[in-house]
Amino acid sequence: MIDFHLSKDMVSDALEISKKSLELFSNNDVLQYNYAKCLLANGFYSECLNELENTVILPNEGEHVTEESPTVRQPLWKAFG
Repeated sequence: MIDFHLSKDMVSDALEISKKSLELFSNNDVLQYNYAKCLLANGFYSECLNELENTVILPNEGEHVTEESPTVRQPLWKAFG
């Protein structure tokens, strides 16, 4: 639902939905990432960075991790920096 609203440029609705979802499931890394995307789409850049600093995305099961791969269990923003 969040991605649908973002794709239709309904960014404030997407932010509200993602915020409520994250309140219900605060330890869900996918929802944390979606919330950061919504913050970014709404122009809340420092809040987005703060959310990414505190978000850890684990690799998919079966993913092949190499030396070039982002380190497992590091904040998401470091994986792309």
